[in-house]
Amino acid sequence: MGIMRDEIPVSAVMTTRLVTVAANASLAEAQDLLHRHGIHHLLVMHEQRVVAVLSDRDVLRSVSPYVGTLSEQTRDMRSLLRPVFQVATYHPITVSPDASVLEAAALMLDHAISCLPAVDAGGDTVGVVTSRDLLRGVLACSLPSQEEADSPAA
Repeated sequence: MGIMRDEIPVSAVMTTRLVTVAANASLAEAQDLLHRHGIHHLLVMHEQRVVAVLSDRDVLRSVSPYVGTLSEQTRDMRSLLRPVFQVATYHPITVSPDASVLEAAALMLDHAISCLPAVDAGGDTVGVVTSRDLLRGVLACSLPSQEEADSPAA
């Protein structure tokens, strides 16, 4: 029947293309990166190590809701100038790329988060796994393969 979903390693479903942002970048720059790459999380790195995570929700909570509206004022635009380091979540929960997707899902649920940087034994960040990645991986293993679907029932 294939790999059981609790045996699927995080490395099989994680994204290895890391999109990072400098800690001193503005929220406007971060917002642009999130939009341009179509993602929901940015990593704040220092010497190949993840030190913080910035989510699109962090940005939304920190930017004035009047930005881009007719009611926008100068103070609203200033909220886009805040630096990432004031808003990012430091000391993020991480996962090994060898951990199972169920272990990663349990970590996300326990800590009410939707993203885990994948960190190898040497401490280097090698990927990011999100709740969507985990759902895709579990779903892929739960659905019958094309060969199984085409074979006659025994």
